Amino acid sequence: MHPGGNVAFILLALFIAIAPVAAQAQTATAAGCGVPAASSDGWEVAAPGDEGLDPETLCVVGPHFTSWSEADVHAVLVARHGRLVYEHYFAGQDEKWGDPLAGY
Repeated sequence: MHPGGNVAFILLALFIAIAPVAAQAQTATAAGCGVPAASSDGWEVAAPGDEGLDPETLCVVGPHFTSWSEADVHAVLVARHGRLVYEHYFAGQDEKWGDPLAGY
């Protein structure tokens, strides 16, 4: 095999492996992917790109934890430079150290 052939094969394999993640990120970006809405909770909000973060990377976080139910994540919030740039909440029963919280 040509010496560059191994490198080409590795790059092709890597491209095939990450293509679904990239497609998922592009779809999530188009859908808005959890860019926070302004509210009266005291947080300034900003688009991730405005604060130097890659929005496509953040867009994969929500779907990743949605499909990984064993992680039992309730929320993901990302703040950068004092501004909320991403928030995503997940369905599930709230609890404190294994005890269900009433009324939530």
